[in-house]
Amino acid sequence: TADSAACFIATIQPSGIISFHLPDTRADRLLRIDLGSDWNLSCSFNADMTAEYVLEISRARDIRMLPTLSTRSAPIYTVVLPPQDVEWNGELGVWFETDWGRERSIIVKGTKEGSFASFHTDIVVGDELLFIDDKSVNDLSFDEAMKYLKARLESVGEIRCNQAIKPLQRMRKTIRGTQYADNIISSSGILSLTLMTLEERLRRLRRS
Repeated sequence: TADSAACFIATIQPSGIISFHLPDTRADRLLRIDLGSDWNLSCSFNADMTAEYVLEISRARDIRMLPTLSTRSAPIYTVVLPPQDVEWNGELGVWFETDWGRERSIIVKGTKEGSFASFHTDIVVGDELLFIDDKSVNDLSFDEAMKYLKARLESVGEIRCNQAIKPLQRMRKTIRGTQYADNIISSSGILSLTLMTLEERLRRLRRS
């Protein structure tokens, strides 16, 4: 769409040439081409510079005609902790509960506002927790799964903290020629949570 400050200049028929006047302004004067409602506006080009311009104009799409899309990329997805590109305080920020009538199903009840889960993951209310690392929650009671998840979060958080406060020790060991292996996160230092989206859960319920 055009900027709110844009002014209509003229309507020109295909292959037509007409003269027109541009508004007097001290700012750069830019033009955009509008071919009608079926097309998007062209990019802007300088109106005060004589040149030949090649403009790419794409056909507009009516969003009412778009098919319904899932906002999440896959029906089953994985959250890996600790994250590599953002700060993390060791907290996931998710509340779980058992699905009514299905004792072994663990469902997301809510996410804590401002938490890692709410800002940096696709976790939403209604998603189902399937695996903690490679351990299926179907093999655990709800209490066992929550205790295991809490213990893994604490373990991963401690490893992340230790790695953050020992950069100088790592440097000294490297300088002395000592092989330093703990700068590589071991498998116990990575927590992966596998979840099924609410949309996929509902699709499977409708099929059953």
